[in-house]
Amino acid sequence: MGVRLSEIVDLEIVNIYDGYKYGYLGDSDFLFDRKTGEIIKLLVIDDSDRFIFFKNKDYIEIPWNSKIKIGEKTLIIDFKK
Repeated sequence: MGVRLSEIVDLEIVNIYDGYKYGYLGDSDFLFDRKTGEIIKLLVIDDSDRFIFFKNKDYIEIPWNSKIKIGEKTLIIDFKK
């Protein structure tokens, strides 16, 4: 069963491992498999540092296979940094 990106961009990313909220899918970048078009990874901004405005933005790569559930308002993942 396929899902359109337009249907999931408003989902909030929540990590069940540590309860951290990574923001919304629409604010993330996606890495796709060139042959199949499937999502391989999410790139989310690492805002764990409070002084993010004073440095270059770092990204966290979250493998798409770490997703557990896509709900109506959230994407639940199980990911350990």
